[in-house]
Amino acid sequence: GREARELGLDQNDPIIRRRLAQKVEFLVSDTSRLAEPTDEDLRGAYEANKQRFLTPARISFVQVFFDPRTHRDADGDARAALAALSIGAPIGSFGDPFPIDAEVRDDISRNVAGQFGDEFAKAVFALKPGAWQGPFASSFGLHLVRVTDAQPARQLAFSEVEPQVRERWRDERQRAANEQHYENLVKKYGVVVDESVKPLIGSLDGFAALASRTVTQQPEVAQEPVAARASP
Repeated sequence: GREARELGLDQNDPIIRRRLAQKVEFLVSDTSRLAEPTDEDLRGAYEANKQRFLTPARISFVQVFFDPRTHRDADGDARAALAALSIGAPIGSFGDPFPIDAEVRDDISRNVAGQFGDEFAKAVFALKPGAWQGPFASSFGLHLVRVTDAQPARQLAFSEVEPQVRERWRDERQRAANEQHYENLVKKYGVVVDESVKPLIGSLDGFAALASRTVTQQPEVAQEPVAARASP
């Protein structure tokens, strides 16, 4: 190792530079996690991020599908079927074969939207259980829908999510420490943003936040980014 340094082999080596930078990042990460949050800190983080600690709304429904390719008036046929179903007609008397399971059981909005489309999911999750309703358009065609069960989103209590709140508090503390570290480096070394990358990273005002989010995520063998250079 000493012979390599004597020969200058450690100079201008991007892998060595990345490793040294990584060791500095490890130091910043270790020191930012020394302090433990108080109960007041955690409850404050919980209140500030309550929307993240919700159980998603869930729904179950059955549907009757009308394929526009096989109906001259799919909307009219769907509405006629709706009238019949509303007075007790058997579900098997109407509609077309559906390419996936015709019944959805205890699922969340994101999954329903992934199968049927965003607008369909939004409309169905607004329905109350019991009656047949529709028709609703999806990426497949038209559907009559009867919601059999609906569970609204529920706010989780602090006691239920304290471990997640603690981890989020630590992540935010880490992010703040990283940003402060990079702001100090920018002031210390005089970073000048190259014109070629200004459209990608913007001004130096956002450089610290950008660096703290991206540099530590890069694999050790990745090409060294040419995002900024230190002024002489």
